[in-house]
Amino acid sequence: MRAVVFERYGEAAEVRDVPDPEPAEHGVVVRVEATGLCRSDWHGWQGHDPDITLPHVPGHELAGVVEAMGARVTRWRPGDRVTVPFIVRSGVLRPDLLVTSTITLDEVPAALAAMGAAPGAGATVIRPWS
Repeated sequence: MRAVVFERYGEAAEVRDVPDPEPAEHGVVVRVEATGLCRSDWHGWQGHDPDITLPHVPGHELAGVVEAMGARVTRWRPGDRVTVPFIVRSGVLRPDLLVTSTITLDEVPAALAAMGAAPGAGATVIRPWS
């Protein structure tokens, strides 16, 4: 899969192929349906966030569908619609897949579109207009 990746803080990112993720035994892989980039992604790119390791794929406010799960996962199943609250997000992100602990997931109601469920997506878009 192709991803936007930065190798050095403050330098141009590039699009390249990245490997498919695998879930940990207590984790899941989420197929990302909606995500955004926000100010904290900019801070990561600038090197202000000590939790960012290089190379890095930005983006953490997302909604999607559980695609795979680890052997010890009991709460979630492939096909479940979920969101990952940005404040507790942990894991490995690609533009289309996230590997994360199940503790970071929240269920998304069937009536809510992925763009409406992605935490902070509205604020990410609206903030520059204000």
